[in-house]
Amino acid sequence: MDDESKEVQLYLVVSKVDGQQQAAVVVEKKLMREMNITRHDIRPESFLSEIHKRKEQYSGTIMNQLRRLGASLDWSREPSFSQAMGDLFPCRDYHLLNWDCTLLTSISDIEVDHIDLKEETMLKIPGYAAPVQFGLGEIIVATTRIETMLGDTAIAVHPEDRRYQHLHGRYAVHPFNGRKLKIICDPEFVDPTFGTGAVKIAPAHDPNDFEVGRRHNLQFINIFTDDGKINSNGVAQFEGMPRFTARICVTEALKSKGLYKGTKKTEMTLAICSRTNDVVEPMITPPPSGLLIVTPWRR
Repeated sequence: MDDESKEVQLYLVVSKVDGQQQAAVVVEKKLMREMNITRHDIRPESFLSEIHKRKEQYSGTIMNQLRRLGASLDWSREPSFSQAMGDLFPCRDYHLLNWDCTLLTSISDIEVDHIDLKEETMLKIPGYAAPVQFGLGEIIVATTRIETMLGDTAIAVHPEDRRYQHLHGRYAVHPFNGRKLKIICDPEFVDPTFGTGAVKIAPAHDPNDFEVGRRHNLQFINIFTDDGKINSNGVAQFEGMPRFTARICVTEALKSKGLYKGTKKTEMTLAICSRTNDVVEPMITPPPSGLLIVTPWRR
């Protein structure tokens, strides 16, 4: 070996001394560990005093490390923040931050971990007793009267259908109005071998749904006017449309959202009025126009 390869030294020629900034988060962790308090439990002046104490405690170590690296510095010059800014003029302004609601402070981008969710996921979040739902799964229903989905208030499945057991008691989100649709179990009504095994429930517009709604105490939402148009209970973009025009428009709207899964041929029975040949629409009506049920009077 020659003399040059025996020893390698790094010489940094810098005119001023940098690198003594202190991270306040380290001080806050120290307060929590030693005194069981956060920066919010003490006055700002006291917290800044703790930061300055840490700076005085560790600045000597930082300087010695720079000397051991062989840095050639003017050790008498320590630039201040105002000097480092040069001709730039600092000012306050509004900006979006990465805010942590537990720490009650902003965090840097490098302190943010990004989690990719492939499906509906339950996560434990500080401050919440139960896990919180993130991401959306999907539950597919089949219907011959797609316009009545504007009045849906639940989705029914069979309790023994393993495909949906993880959804029992949970809620789906209505794609047009954001209404929460409870996923209920009804072995009397749902046939798991028919269709998708999941049934949309519009209690105000189907005889079977009406009975399901009563059994499960669901909300009854009438979406039709007396002359068969979508009323104000339906989604605003369909309000005023004749029901079968709405059927087409609802289908197209679902397609535009990427939620329409296709059409299959099926047999069905259609109820027609013998006097007008119009399609009879199951529709709930409030008293006094509704059906009056007479029961035996008892003393």
